[in-house]
Amino acid sequence: MAFGGIQGMVAIERKPEPPPETFLSRANGKTFEAVRRLLDASGQRPYISSSLLSDTEASALGVPPSVISSVQDLSRALVDVLNRGGKGWRGYALAICCEIVGGNFDRLEDWLAFSEVLHAGSLIVDDVEDGAKLRRGGPACHLVYGTPSAINSGTLAYFQVQFLIENSGLSDGQRAAIYKEYVDLLRMAHIGQGLDLGLSITSPLLLDLSDAGMAIVEEHVCVSHRLKTGVPFRAFARIGATLGNGSTEEIGALGDFFLALGGAYQAIDDVINVAGLMNNAKERGEDLRTGRITLPVVHFLRAAAPAQRKVLLAELQAATADAPTHGRLLEKLAGSGVLDLCRAQARQAVRSELRALERTFPQAKLQPLDQFATLVIEDYY
Repeated sequence: MAFGGIQGMVAIERKPEPPPETFLSRANGKTFEAVRRLLDASGQRPYISSSLLSDTEASALGVPPSVISSVQDLSRALVDVLNRGGKGWRGYALAICCEIVGGNFDRLEDWLAFSEVLHAGSLIVDDVEDGAKLRRGGPACHLVYGTPSAINSGTLAYFQVQFLIENSGLSDGQRAAIYKEYVDLLRMAHIGQGLDLGLSITSPLLLDLSDAGMAIVEEHVCVSHRLKTGVPFRAFARIGATLGNGSTEEIGALGDFFLALGGAYQAIDDVINVAGLMNNAKERGEDLRTGRITLPVVHFLRAAAPAQRKVLLAELQAATADAPTHGRLLEKLAGSGVLDLCRAQARQAVRSELRALERTFPQAKLQPLDQFATLVIEDYY
């Protein structure tokens, strides 16, 4: 999985880079190997592994094998979405940050599952909240297993990673720091998701369509991005640097960079929802159909003359129920130039934080981060 393979998983010394698809394929393979190990740590339980309910815990709580076998389906939705694959590159944030501060990630490869399992669980819950129809090339899990089971399976994923924290031979200081990052991640991401759910095209925020009012709407969108996606990225980076025994300054600087990268990634995700993916793995225009206020929508409204904004807002509201309006408005959004603006803002935010990292790390050490950031925000995923 290494860029050049000279130190653990991450090459600090610059080597000729493989094509993005090659790197992502390697990252994906390593990540899902780790996921399989986590989900079936005992080698015997197909859905409730020892990483979720250990034999010791089951014995202490009086949970007999017959009951365990009868509730194996608790994680079916999670296993399903994980088996569909995915990009599998989020764990690389842990790996690269571990090794940039001098750690060796080879002995810690099981941690690649940490971010992927959390992410898969959040996708299941997000799809319920958004009324999504597709996920990773198949029907959203709540359409297959029902909403109650999907929610339970998705939230259960948040606790499955505890096995990694408790079984990685961490020092007391490392364990305490990682638990704090982990709990902060869950709290902030839920706040961000809650703010996102309030960003509806019928929101009172859109009662004021003046330039000042639109600036406030954009601020809400960006804060939502920062909390629901930026903070998890920051946590993965800080956890990786903690695993590598980084200094407080190094852990903080890497966290700041990945906070910006996560926000940029979410902005690009909003762009892709309008532009679509080549493999149609996600429904194009889903945000428009569900009436979400996204960064492209904000820029679309801001670009219009104040007198025209009410007309456009009425069209956006109509697009949630009328297919022809949805199709027409989707193409108008895609061709308006706002997608390029979102991409440019994302790139600028990441470049700025990358330059700030030079105050903490030699520039040569930052080259893998530069390459990784390019993969994340240039549509390679």
